[in-house]
Amino acid sequence: MPSCEQLRAAALRLHEYLLQRHYERGLVRGPDAGVRFNLRAWRFIKSALDFLPWHDDYVFIQTQGYWILANWMLYEVTGAARFRDIALEGTEATLRLQREDGTWAYPLPERRHLIATVEGNWGAIALLASYAREADRRFLDGAVRWYDFLTARIGFQRHQVGKAINYFDRPRGKVPNNSVEAAWVFVRLWRATGDRRYLEHLDALMDFVRSVQLPNGELPYVVESPYEGRREHYLCYQYNAFQFLKLA
Repeated sequence: MPSCEQLRAAALRLHEYLLQRHYERGLVRGPDAGVRFNLRAWRFIKSALDFLPWHDDYVFIQTQGYWILANWMLYEVTGAARFRDIALEGTEATLRLQREDGTWAYPLPERRHLIATVEGNWGAIALLASYAREADRRFLDGAVRWYDFLTARIGFQRHQVGKAINYFDRPRGKVPNNSVEAAWVFVRLWRATGDRRYLEHLDALMDFVRSVQLPNGELPYVVESPYEGRREHYLCYQYNAFQFLKLA
């Protein structure tokens, strides 16, 4: 079993790698597996030819959220002010990328025309994490702008039991991962404000998740809807690990 010091040293080495390789002015940039042809073939060709200057360094708001949470955790573990500074710099950069309507642009060219629930949720999580430690009203206001867009414009699909949050601003199948994540955002907003309006949709989301869970405990990737067929698995261990953390 590794000691606390070994675990801390490993986390700090990884942090330094990301800082040197992927971080600039508050933003974490890097390649992504993408979708369609890039997912299936093109990314492997680029990997084999990595001496060429491929221009596919994307900024995902989900990445920003994880990075900001990680830096706040490192700050709390070490007390080193530089982690607090990086967390706040990342939060300011995330806030600058937010559009007036509360959304963030999707970075992949194939999906730039869509507003992704997961990107906005992670933007809100990042802003709320920093607001919990630095009571800057701009951070909270940014999270609330996303909540308003999410509930009013992206919206929900009814299920036999409960309802699912939509994956994009146009409907597709019902994806439990997004509903679990939305519930996490709603609870964090409620904790930040004490306003119970942020819990309005929580029970219905949890009813949906409970109703679609498989007997073995797994949550399926896509539950069928008029817009898309059922898909049982997709990165299933990763998705279920994420869902477990957020449900907890």
